[in-house]
Amino acid sequence: MTRKYIYSPSAYSRKTNRLISHFSNYPIYFLVGVFNTLFTIGLRHILGLSLDRQGGFAYIVSMLLSSCIGILVSFIAHKKITFPNRNQLSVTQELKQLGLFFINQSTGMILAILFSVMLVSLMTVFPFDLGNAKTLAFAFSSFLVSFITYILNKKIVFK
Repeated sequence: MTRKYIYSPSAYSRKTNRLISHFSNYPIYFLVGVFNTLFTIGLRHILGLSLDRQGGFAYIVSMLLSSCIGILVSFIAHKKITFPNRNQLSVTQELKQLGLFFINQSTGMILAILFSVMLVSLMTVFPFDLGNAKTLAFAFSSFLVSFITYILNKKIVFK
């Protein structure tokens, strides 16, 4: 008796290889993101120290400035390291790419916050005693969202 496969083994292998190829640059994307996050945190700290004498509003200004500069540095790093493109883009194309990247990253930040809030809420329903539940929820949410932003960057922003 012969077996009938819904998917032939070779078709399964091709689909697996295709899926793996979609995420081939993800480790680089992740590392660039980690270094950029550390840079942005350091920048926020320096800006916070220099603006600290200006009052409570300075904290918000330092967060906004460091986030915007961090997104710009992230754009440049991902453009050069993660998604290099040999084609010369016009200034208009570069600005469009930067705008799409900014929207993608901002949407990613919002999604990470929403997922994090949902996870923390879920943790309060079940009797988990993790101590740092909010930090763990945010870290896990950010990691999940990084896959979404990676795909959008690869398929739309840096295509």
